[in-house]
Amino acid sequence: MPQAFLSHSTKDKQIVLKARDHLHNSLVYTWIDQSNIPGGGRMIQSIMQGISKSQYFLAFLSNDYLQSNWCFDELEQAYALHQDGKVAIIPILLESQDQLDLKSLSDPRRTFMETLFKRIKYVEFDRYDLTKSLNNVAEAFWHNELIRFEPIRMIKVNGTELQVVEFKIPGSNLPVDFLRHWDLKIEDFIATSVNEQKPIKFDVPVALYGPGPNWLYAFLTLPFKNRNTVFVFNSRTSEYICVYSKSAGIELGKVLK
Repeated sequence: MPQAFLSHSTKDKQIVLKARDHLHNSLVYTWIDQSNIPGGGRMIQSIMQGISKSQYFLAFLSNDYLQSNWCFDELEQAYALHQDGKVAIIPILLESQDQLDLKSLSDPRRTFMETLFKRIKYVEFDRYDLTKSLNNVAEAFWHNELIRFEPIRMIKVNGTELQVVEFKIPGSNLPVDFLRHWDLKIEDFIATSVNEQKPIKFDVPVALYGPGPNWLYAFLTLPFKNRNTVFVFNSRTSEYICVYSKSAGIELGKVLK
């Protein structure tokens, strides 16, 4: 899945960490700096690389953010990539727009922020309605994606707690008719690799369910690393079905008991 860079002031970190966790539950991969650089600090190389490797840049704007040279450096780098069509910027307003003290900024920075608000749709974040605000952040991200994930409920599989996520893909016409008749509630990721031929658990702590062709497409966007084949477990029939294969001996749709 695409990566989202979470740009924020260290003074807003607790709220941003909640947003990160909420995005993770929706299968959004995030890059967030865990260090505490002073407001006047400058960007380090790892942060610059994190921005350039991300497809989305979420700027959690507050007055503390506006006073940070570091945050502005991040935002300006992301905006340059945005103009080249490489990064989508999503401003998250932790303060209402009229409470952001743009007048305290230098003329170039004030002009930059005014231009940003005119050209890019922002998301309002209400600190007193955290659930709604976190949902709005996830909504803003998935609005730009073909595949949409929505957290449904938590389940436990063999003592391990998993987040169940429903996914939707508009207008999908994938050639996977053999899946239309499967009543799947996927409760585990299973995979085999070159060095491990027996089905093993895939290392993504998320369960998915959805209509046939859609969930296959969504599943194929996950990072398979060095996996040769990937199975999902049908809890109703206690069977494994192959949904991804690079192995000549295992065909797509093969069922294992």
